[in-house]
Amino acid sequence: MAYDDLRSFLRALERDGDLKRIKAEVDPYLEVGEIVDRVNKAGGPALLFENVRGSSMPLAMNVYGTDRRLLKALGLRSYDDISEKIAGLLKPELPHGFTGVREAFGKLAGMTHVPPKKVKAGDAPVQEVVVTGEEVDLGCLPALFTWPQDGGSFFNLGLTHTKDPQTGIRNLGLYRLQRHDRNTIGMHWQIHKDSRNHYQVAQRRGERLPVAIAFGCPPAVTYAATA
Repeated sequence: MAYDDLRSFLRALERDGDLKRIKAEVDPYLEVGEIVDRVNKAGGPALLFENVRGSSMPLAMNVYGTDRRLLKALGLRSYDDISEKIAGLLKPELPHGFTGVREAFGKLAGMTHVPPKKVKAGDAPVQEVVVTGEEVDLGCLPALFTWPQDGGSFFNLGLTHTKDPQTGIRNLGLYRLQRHDRNTIGMHWQIHKDSRNHYQVAQRRGERLPVAIAFGCPPAVTYAATA
């Protein structure tokens, strides 16, 4: 990956002059959405709101709002770079002679980094701070009411991880997450989405479906979740 985490990508954007910090207090009810909408339509920079009313955490927006930033996030010069690379891996040419075989092995060696790296649950960075039960307060996270007729306040760009209770197949998806109260989230996954299918399987089996949601993931992982 071009960037191992979101922080390093934001720092790179700031060095390039492609990220602006907003230190003034902003209201998550309509105001943030209006600001970002105007900046995005003008092809403007990524925005880092450092003082969101009611939240103790900053909020990065419009991070992938231009082709320039998205290509940078993926470490590409153009979208054709990755499509050609994938096509070459899916439909490789048959090698000719010793040199061709050696080149083919070289391409295969480049795939060794593809499988996910497994770490012990207790050693994962997400376990550094653990809050459970009634101590959970989603109010510390900035949830946006974006449009006048929107259904409520939502967390956007949270990556939702689920596993099919029957097959064990995992899914990483991108769904709107509605904050109902201090410790309850509503999942906006449509009926045709993979995680919704996992939930339906769990319902039929009379089981609860474990769900993990991650914010601020590496750019390439976030992009992959949109597929």
